[in-house]
Amino acid sequence: MLALPSTKQPLVYQNPLSKLVASLPYVEEDVFKGAPFLREEVQRLVNQEMAQMEKSDYLESLPFPECNILNQHPVPTDVIKSDYYRSDNIKISDEKNVEEIRRASNDVHIGLEYNNIKQMNLELQQKFGPSAWKEYISALETEKKNLEAENSKIRFQSDEINATRKYVQLQAKEKLDTMTAKTNFLIQKNEIIEKECMNIEEELREKIRKRVKLT
Repeated sequence: MLALPSTKQPLVYQNPLSKLVASLPYVEEDVFKGAPFLREEVQRLVNQEMAQMEKSDYLESLPFPECNILNQHPVPTDVIKSDYYRSDNIKISDEKNVEEIRRASNDVHIGLEYNNIKQMNLELQQKFGPSAWKEYISALETEKKNLEAENSKIRFQSDEINATRKYVQLQAKEKLDTMTAKTNFLIQKNEIIEKECMNIEEELREKIRKRVKLT
């Protein structure tokens, strides 16, 4: 049974309506080839059943897959407003106001510091950027291979489940066919016995009538 690595409970049992499901639908493809109209009928029944179901996100309660790559490269949330600290945007309305001059001076220093940091980051990016991107792409390729391997494993398990289910259903079909044939035979036998009993009863009644007449 398929389950997430973080939990031992199979996915099918995490659905709140799982207790209402006794078996999974299965239709032979050979049946569709012999009767193509059955595919539309099956799809219509499936759509009809799904329309009556309450729509819900069955993955909502499942944990989000871990991705170490995203954790290694966080996206900054606080970005400095560089336009505000541009020198042409810093104005002093009163040249005698010391506080205003100090504020403008601090804004200029902040803008200069930001430009220095930006220049340093660009230099670092130019020097180490290509190798960092190569490592990042290599990590993505490794993650992709791991996901593909996990996907192949899940597909293989799914095929095994479907094959087992098909085998069990075929065995159940043979038993049902045998029981159906036996039931039909017993019904026919009972009908014959019932008919013979009716004939015997009719003969008995006829003999009784004849005796009554003789007496």
